[in-house]
Amino acid sequence: MKVTKYALTTVLLSLCLHSFCQDKELTLEDAVTKRWTDLRPESVNKLHWTEKEGQYCFSKSEDEESYYILGNVASNKTSNLISLSQFNNLLELSGDDVLSTLPTISWVGENDFSFHYNNSVYLYDLQKKKVAKIFSYSEDAANKTFAKKTLKIAYTVDDNLVVADTQTENPITTDGGKGIVNGQAVHRFEFGIMNGIFWSPHENFIAFYRK
Repeated sequence: MKVTKYALTTVLLSLCLHSFCQDKELTLEDAVTKRWTDLRPESVNKLHWTEKEGQYCFSKSEDEESYYILGNVASNKTSNLISLSQFNNLLELSGDDVLSTLPTISWVGENDFSFHYNNSVYLYDLQKKKVAKIFSYSEDAANKTFAKKTLKIAYTVDDNLVVADTQTENPITTDGGKGIVNGQAVHRFEFGIMNGIFWSPHENFIAFYRK
């Protein structure tokens, strides 16, 4: 009797798998041409932790609108944080250009996050629901690396390293050029190293590649 049950189960599983394979037959052409469309694995966009314990944030698009969503691990509940339209309404009130997509955000505290746009750093206050431009930096900036806690940014201009904040723009090196490169990744991004500027944990020191 047990043998019969096992045999029946095996047959049913085989039929199911066969049916599934028939419905989901994959060709080499599909694997190549549809890897970023129909066959693209599902993922959560811009997923990250906030500064509040047990809270995470991610982006979502729905009904031609994009949102940032807050989630809580303990309660398993989510709520809308801000939409692209709300971002743009606040930027228009400040006389700034509007966004075409949701910006990447960095949490400064539990109720504040910053973002970069058009070579400027903005701060959003969750409680006041206001956006403020806190400073701008060089349009020639490259290899930008943001210090989210101290609201500083390090970048390169003409192979020299520069650090800017709400008050000043300070060159760290002046010997860039003519074969000397500061603040850029070396050795063709080997060993998973994708940049050449590194803030210390407390963001009071900075390390950088020089070649």
